[in-house]
Amino acid sequence: MGVLTMPVNFPNLQAVPFHTEEMVIATSARHPLSKRRSIPARELAKYPLILFNRGTTTRELLDRFFREKGIEPKIAMESESVATIVPLVQIDLGISILPVRAVQPAAKRKELHYLHISDTGLVRQLGLVFHKSDYHPKAIRELVRLFKEAG
Repeated sequence: MGVLTMPVNFPNLQAVPFHTEEMVIATSARHPLSKRRSIPARELAKYPLILFNRGTTTRELLDRFFREKGIEPKIAMESESVATIVPLVQIDLGISILPVRAVQPAAKRKELHYLHISDTGLVRQLGLVFHKSDYHPKAIRELVRLFKEAG
C-alpha cells in the first residue's frame, strides 16, 4: 500500500484518488521572482528548471503542461525526489515546479519562496494504491474510507 501520483498504470494495482494538490513555482529566497506572488506560465521559459526525472508521473504531467502551453523549458537538472530538488532551488541553481505542500515548510522558514501559476490551475492527483484483489481486509477498506474523507 502506498500513496502515488495518479494515474497509476500497473495492471496488478488498484488506485483510489483521494487528494488534489496545487503545483507551484519554487524559487530561492534571493531569486528575482521571490518578490512576486504569481507568474504566467509562458514566463517559465526564461528560467533554468530543476524537474523530476523523465518517466515519473509528475514529470509526465509537467511535460504535458509545457506542450499544452507551448513552452520550451530550459531544464538545468533532473532529480527523482523533492528532498533533492528543494536544496538545489534554495542555493539558486534553478527554479522548480513542486507540490505546494512540499515547499510550504521551507517557505515558512523563509528558506525559499513559492509563486502560483497565474493563468492555469496546474494540479496533480494523489491516489492510495494497493494490490488488486477480490478481497480487501477490513483494515484496507477502512484506510481507503479515511483517505477519501480526509482528501
